Amino acid sequence: WAALVLMGSRTVVGAEPSSVWRKDFKAALLEAEQKQLPLLVHFYADWCMPCQRMERDVFTAPAVKEVVGTKFVAVKLNSDHHQD
Repeated sequence: WAALVLMGSRTVVGAEPSSVWRKDFKAALLEAEQKQLPLLVHFYADWCMPCQRMERDVFTAPAVKEVVGTKFVAVKLNSDHHQD
């Protein structure tokens, strides 16, 4: 498997843009290994304004959701809470 790191943030107000995003890194890593898919790690912080825009304008796009949901195992990590 391969790892891809994407810097960004989720919007503070509103729901997750897609249910394709996991919240548990270890579980997502195990799933990626089992499915032999790349792991997409989305680091975010609630205070990151450009990242909120990415969450709102990019991650909600149907084409992006389709690719992320079928080609990757995706996990979101709040960098303020998961500094390790």
